[in-house]
Amino acid sequence: MDYLSSILLFFVYLWGLGFTATSFAKKQENLLERHIMNIGVGLGVFILLGLVLNFLHVKLHWWIFLIASILFPFYYLIRNHKGIIEKIKSPKIRLTKYSLSIIALLIIFFAVLYMYEKGSFSYPYFEDDDPWSHSLSIKYVSVEKTLNTPESIFHFLDPYPPAYNFVMGVMHQTNDSIYWTMKFFNALIISLSILFFYFFVRELTGSYGKALFSSLVLAAIPSYMTHFIWSLGLSLTLYPIAFYALEKIKEDKKWSIPSLIVIAAAFTASPSHSFYFGIFLGLYLIAKIIIEKRILIYEIISSISGFAVSLIVWWIPAVMKYGFTGMLNNLGMRLGRGNTLLSVDGTGDRIYLMKDFARVTEVNNSINNSTGLGIIVSLLLIFSIAYFYYIAYILAKKSSGKIKYSALGLMAVSALLFVFGLIRYRNSASPKTEVILILSSWMLLAVLMAFLGIVNKEENVFGKNLISVLWFILAFYAVNGVLFPYKVSAFRVWMILSIPVAILAAEGLWFFINLIKRFRLPGFLITFLVIALSFGIVMTSGIVKYKINTSAWSPGGFWVYLTDQQGKPIIPELSGYINMKTAIPNNARVFTFSNDATVIGFDKFICHWCKDEIEFKKIGFNSSASGLASWLREKDYEYLAIDGETAKKYGVNQTIQKIQEIASSGFFRLKLQTQQEYGIYGMFLFSVS
Repeated sequence: MDYLSSILLFFVYLWGLGFTATSFAKKQENLLERHIMNIGVGLGVFILLGLVLNFLHVKLHWWIFLIASILFPFYYLIRNHKGIIEKIKSPKIRLTKYSLSIIALLIIFFAVLYMYEKGSFSYPYFEDDDPWSHSLSIKYVSVEKTLNTPESIFHFLDPYPPAYNFVMGVMHQTNDSIYWTMKFFNALIISLSILFFYFFVRELTGSYGKALFSSLVLAAIPSYMTHFIWSLGLSLTLYPIAFYALEKIKEDKKWSIPSLIVIAAAFTASPSHSFYFGIFLGLYLIAKIIIEKRILIYEIISSISGFAVSLIVWWIPAVMKYGFTGMLNNLGMRLGRGNTLLSVDGTGDRIYLMKDFARVTEVNNSINNSTGLGIIVSLLLIFSIAYFYYIAYILAKKSSGKIKYSALGLMAVSALLFVFGLIRYRNSASPKTEVILILSSWMLLAVLMAFLGIVNKEENVFGKNLISVLWFILAFYAVNGVLFPYKVSAFRVWMILSIPVAILAAEGLWFFINLIKRFRLPGFLITFLVIALSFGIVMTSGIVKYKINTSAWSPGGFWVYLTDQQGKPIIPELSGYINMKTAIPNNARVFTFSNDATVIGFDKFICHWCKDEIEFKKIGFNSSASGLASWLREKDYEYLAIDGETAKKYGVNQTIQKIQEIASSGFFRLKLQTQQEYGIYGMFLFSVS
């Protein structure tokens, strides 16, 4: 099949499965919301269905998911065809403000998708190291159609949670390019998260205006997702879908089933961010119980059940296979490291200063998780606090006795800590104290919001902002985790921090909107303010994000780097593999003695997981040319690649001798090589005669 077919199948899988999973629940009134969130819920169903089938040892063929996705929609169509035909003949199209906001959202989505796709395909290789490793796992899932391996031979599969590699593996079954599959669908999934986030925030706040502005902020700030290829992109996409489904339970208890499914999927997306999802979920439930002043039976059961399902279909089998300690070791996690109880390091963990939040730049920023919010977003975040203090002050004044003075006292202490912390944070070189002050102020603010929400007999005027505040406290602490004894991938939490920041930024905007209304200023000032701030966010945050995501990224640290005559770094073996990509057909069988990911990542095939190949790599380099050719023909390998990594592994002189032996043996023909001035550190591709 071609690429267009794979894209079509992707949406058929997701929409059909989402339609099936939500068919018994109350339908959303807006048609666009209904179909977009069918895709979102369908993503969770797709993942969980794959995990269940794998648990039952059913091969993960793409056509199984196609049948599963169209079976119920086809039945529904047959049963209700008369009503559907009538609706098509006389459609009722209502262009409401809500629908217009969704149209604006779609413009943001396509702009983000364009940015990510352009950046992904702006260079003809995978960036950094993670995507190359993912390609091995994805090829395995695509070919073997299982998520289990005989032993732990993949960095990103078994016991590593399989959701990302499963999705990509099934999508790769319907086209011949793992390179295109990973780049395109990774960018698409990340972009779709903006759509899902909008509908979650709309449910959370009850305002499509806040939802749209929050979505613009999330799309624009550099800290939320680059087009980097790794499982965290899928993990973060599942966050808003899960919380959207939980929010819908208030309208119909039957939404607890879709929420259970997506929660189970979210717990199998990545080690670190599934962990953070669990904490976000716990804080969400605590805040909602406080806000609504009741035990949320269905939400709690759905959350616990979703986690339990993830344990059954993946985590418990992983522990049984590798042992608890062995599983943690394979995931790169350690308990009790040094003087800490829990410490999971990230590749970019460091201390962050105030300028790292307020100022963003494309220079020396990270490709896998950029940092920074931008000055306008940072200011809106501060004004959101002012907004909450203002509401708290009004509520406190209406209260009497101890409640009034307790609330005013909490507010004063919180405000003083926040101001003092910000002033110190601005010039601090080692900001542990300042971070503690800011965290303390936000925690007191959360206590104040919870306290006033509980004692207030009327509807909670804070809305559900307590959820966003608690999420911000967790994420702000986690981003600054290097300063504390408990941390989990601090650097990678920037993308998580972006979620509450985007929601709270909208509350900061509404602070000004309410002031305009309170003082009865001209209404056009609201329109002007929204346009001006939106433009400012794009200019101070979005432009930098665009530059980061459309610039050329490094192909990884494992390649052999040399310097040219001008002293510039070059990777001669990389150019050889780039030439190989177009010189021979996709999925041609190419054997290498070094890194299998360079073969698979450039759309060729080597059985990285086959025992015969694994064993032959240990002895094959020292085989005679005739013996090597004989083994390759027996295993149906058409080509042999020898590159700079081979020279690193076996030595330069030995590799030169092997190339000379192969070239003069008559059993091989030289298909291509990089420019000869780079010598052995280039790449040689031989065809087997």
